[in-house]
Amino acid sequence: MTHPLKGRKQGKEHIAKRVAKLKGQKRPGTAWNFGKKTGLVPKSAFNKGNVPWNAGTAKGSINSNGYRMISYYVNGKKHNIFEHRKVWINNKQSLIPKGFDIHHINGDKLDNQIGNLELIEHGVHSRLHNSFKGDYNE
Repeated sequence: MTHPLKGRKQGKEHIAKRVAKLKGQKRPGTAWNFGKKTGLVPKSAFNKGNVPWNAGTAKGSINSNGYRMISYYVNGKKHNIFEHRKVWINNKQSLIPKGFDIHHINGDKLDNQIGNLELIEHGVHSRLHNSFKGDYNE
């Protein structure tokens, strides 16, 4: 039986060659495309002067009824609120009284400029929106 190290070069030259050989190989635990140009992003996508497709849009998400919800934190606790209610509270410096709603004057639920919002009673608000649905007896 021969010795496992017999015939192998030992020394600094051998170690330098092994290191040079391993430099081109992928290290364990790295992504498959580490250090590669994959071409997945167009070359002109973020050149100077280009604007992302969603630039200027408000943050938050739109719920199933079409209203934008935003999140804010108080003492590390997350709170969600309709954006139009937050805009009203910030501009009028007062809370929305119980039994009142914020109405979008032009009907666009995402147009939350203060000039498009008005405070009206809940019953009046309900009648205003339900009056567009027509007569069910027809």
